[in-house]
Amino acid sequence: LPMAPGCRALRAPPRERMERWRGRLGRCGMIGRLFRRLRAPADALRCVGAVLTERRVLVVAKRPADAAECATAVAALPELYGAGPALFWPHVFVPLLPEPMLAYAGSPSPYVAGVPRDALDDVWEFVGSDATGVVLVDVDEGTVRAANGGEEASFLVAGGVSA
Repeated sequence: LPMAPGCRALRAPPRERMERWRGRLGRCGMIGRLFRRLRAPADALRCVGAVLTERRVLVVAKRPADAAECATAVAALPELYGAGPALFWPHVFVPLLPEPMLAYAGSPSPYVAGVPRDALDDVWEFVGSDATGVVLVDVDEGTVRAANGGEEASFLVAGGVSA
């Protein structure tokens, strides 16, 4: 997606600053654990970019507790990255999407939701072919990618976030 005039692209912070953040975040509980699970600093920026651009974010993990904890951390990232409480996630936030409510994953409105890996196939049935706007945070693999793997992936990597 092209960027609007006057907007600046998110850039990964210098490595030494990121290491300082990691040290500080290690004391901040779940956000520190999310950062340690992600493979690269650019993945943390992809999470921030997805939340700031109001995407639908699915956080997937084998253990439901990990999915819930990391979904909570993703929803808290704008406040951390924005350096204050002025930025926060104002949309739907479900730490762990219960099985009877998996149909809510098909909602077009922005959300952050944790999903156990064994329920992911059922979630895709509700998301359907309209996976545009869905960002998948895989906690076990430590990756962040666009669910459809198309244009949005280029927005999250090349166009908007660079390492």
